Amino acid sequence: NVQIVNFSTSWNNGLAFCALLHHFRPEAFDYNTLKPENRKANFELAFTKA
Repeated sequence: NVQIVNFSTSWNNGLAFCALLHHFRPEAFDYNTLKPENRKANFELAFTKA
């Protein structure tokens, strides 16, 4: 569950991008395995799967 409260810090760990993608393509990856501290990996995953 990701809370979006603004357009800067809410997006800084990649989880919001991943959540958005996972909503439309849940089979693409297991969202529950993502960790907020893995920022680079989260962004790479989101933009690779998009």
